[in-house]
Amino acid sequence: MCSDIGVGATVLRTNINGAKAFVQAYCDPASSKKCTKADVIKYGGHLEVTLPGVNGLRPTRIWIETYGGKNLSAQQLVQIAKSLTPVGS
Repeated sequence: MCSDIGVGATVLRTNINGAKAFVQAYCDPASSKKCTKADVIKYGGHLEVTLPGVNGLRPTRIWIETYGGKNLSAQQLVQIAKSLTPVGS
């Protein structure tokens, strides 16, 4: 990543291929309202998961980010992560 825009509020926790994953929304931290999954498509956000290594390979940290323009939803980030397949499998 070429810049660090910070972390957001965790709005979704799920499992992807047996690994714990979470989605954060880039909400306004000064706002008094609680962030929700809907805020990912509004303000941007990311999904992060470390998938286990296969065939002797080490685990891989996955970070899928949506920010600016036409943001993806939290569920779309999860669908993308679930569609990834390990190299050599």
